Amino acid sequence: MALKIDMSKAYDRVKWAFLSTVMRKMNFLSQWINLVMDCISSSTLSFQLNGSVVCSLSPSRGLCQGCPLSPYLFLLCYEALSRFITKFERNGRELGIRSCRGSPLISHLFFADDSMRFSKASKASSERIRQILDIYEEGSGQKMNLNKSIITFSPDKKKSL
Repeated sequence: MALKIDMSKAYDRVKWAFLSTVMRKMNFLSQWINLVMDCISSSTLSFQLNGSVVCSLSPSRGLCQGCPLSPYLFLLCYEALSRFITKFERNGRELGIRSCRGSPLISHLFFADDSMRFSKASKASSERIRQILDIYEEGSGQKMNLNKSIITFSPDKKKSL
């Protein structure tokens, strides 16, 4: 099976503490982490009504989509998810599919804020993928959008013979 997973408002939900932890675990210099965290946490939002600012607030999470640094920070979040999936697989919980005999397993692909997961079509595999996503959602603050996510199954070759 293949799952195309859409994260709901992906950039808006990223927890800053998660991002900081990811950079620390990836051995980024503490000066760099502090600089990045200062950049993303120093933003403010202002609301105007009839041309006058009526209120301002400081967000507590999320990445500004117009900021040139945001796509790279978002990639760090997905890199953390990728490493988590790989670690999960190393612990004997095989996820992924092979394109042919002897080929490496392909368990996931990422592009921008879209992700694809591949697995055998079984209840156990589905539960493992859901467990991974639940842990990632809890840590990162991101949330899977079930209305925009898609699952596709390959045809059962045994039944067609």
